Amino acid sequence: NESDLLAMQTALLGVPAVGLDTESSMERQACPCLLQLSTCSAAFLVDLPALGHSAALAAALQLVMSAVGVAKVGFDARSDLRHISQHFPALACCSSAASLVDVRDMEVSAISRATGVAPKQAREGLNLAGLAEKYLGKPLNKAMQVSDWRRRPLSAGQAEYAALDAWVPLQVY
Repeated sequence: NESDLLAMQTALLGVPAVGLDTESSMERQACPCLLQLSTCSAAFLVDLPALGHSAALAAALQLVMSAVGVAKVGFDARSDLRHISQHFPALACCSSAASLVDVRDMEVSAISRATGVAPKQAREGLNLAGLAEKYLGKPLNKAMQVSDWRRRPLSAGQAEYAALDAWVPLQVY
């Protein structure tokens, strides 16, 4: 509802960085089912099939995505945001987020500089679970990644996984 969206918007605009991720069903070119946004202390799970055409969600996301003072941090974040804007035209604001930080790109650059390998080679095998292990010292269980993200309500395991998938890039950053 609109009060939940306002609370989300307020929380996300009140921090220096926000983690983000999406979940989709496993079919090729599948519509994103969930947008996850995270601060260090809160996670917001947005049901895209239910809210992806909402003007209120579009307005809230427009403010967050255009906020230069709030870094939007994800793993392959550009792809996630492009995917949202392709499937939900009302959320076109997602295609051009200000202050977008991709921890995958950061790690590729670091590996490439440290080892002298080409970025394409540095990207091979790089994943969020590996970054969680390397920088946070904890493995990230990705078993839920292949669950049915179209099903509602989400299971407790899905909700926890989704929240972590947005929180981990923020912590790595």
